[in-house]
Amino acid sequence: MLFYRQAFVAVVDARRMYYHQRQMNIEFESTLVVCSSDPQAVFDRLAARESIGTHRVIVQPPVLIRDRYFDTPEKILLRKGIALRLRDEGSRQLICLKCDERILEWGAAKRVEIEEPWSRSCLINILNVLEQKSVALTHVPRETDEPCNTLKALNMIVIQERETHRQLRQIVPIGEIHAPVVAEMMLDTVLYRIGSGTIQHYELEIEAAQQKDEKFLQTLIEDTLRSFPVELKRWDHNKLITGLAIEMLWADGLFPEIKEKQSRLNPDSYDRIDVFLRQSNCLI
Repeated sequence: MLFYRQAFVAVVDARRMYYHQRQMNIEFESTLVVCSSDPQAVFDRLAARESIGTHRVIVQPPVLIRDRYFDTPEKILLRKGIALRLRDEGSRQLICLKCDERILEWGAAKRVEIEEPWSRSCLINILNVLEQKSVALTHVPRETDEPCNTLKALNMIVIQERETHRQLRQIVPIGEIHAPVVAEMMLDTVLYRIGSGTIQHYELEIEAAQQKDEKFLQTLIEDTLRSFPVELKRWDHNKLITGLAIEMLWADGLFPEIKEKQSRLNPDSYDRIDVFLRQSNCLI
């Protein structure tokens, strides 16, 4: 009887894995950082916008997000350009895998993404994808109800913790009945846990709703930069890499302006981070 039960579980897991493999999406998004001595004032102006060109802006409820990123002790995922994230968003727990990131010439990031509510089947699918990318982890634990403990049982460690206060906006065409959402604009106030304190970072993230909306995303970014030519700056680095760079620069004493338990990045900080990240192998 035990044999048949194990065989049945294996078949169910295989079918679920096949289903989730079809849920891999191509994500298109672009990031702009706020380079201002008063970033909250810039966010207030951005949040007040009711339209952008021929599209209107629909306000969504704010969201509080807690993210934890996991990797092996040897940082194998980081070396391969793979991010594994566990997200708490309200009552939801989501697991996400991002890989194959490429920065397009005009500044958008294009990457493969799997993101779904935490489940054993989704975890199996992610482990299968990692195995295809030559990242072999141990077998799936028998108990997978608690996400963080499950990932630690796979010999993974937390490499970054952060909290994001997100103001969400949906972008839809003006004048269309039941107009589809073509993009989402996220005003993110990010708190990185560095040492015994936190460092605050402000960024605007705009994501195309579908791959076919890539051209509109480019137009939206260009329009936003024209409206805020001094306060916003193109940023080719994702939140994970940005946070890791901040931590390394801070540990080396290269952020003398960051002295308090709760500090905020200033415009000069971003130039320092950008130069650091463009150095080869700076995070390995």
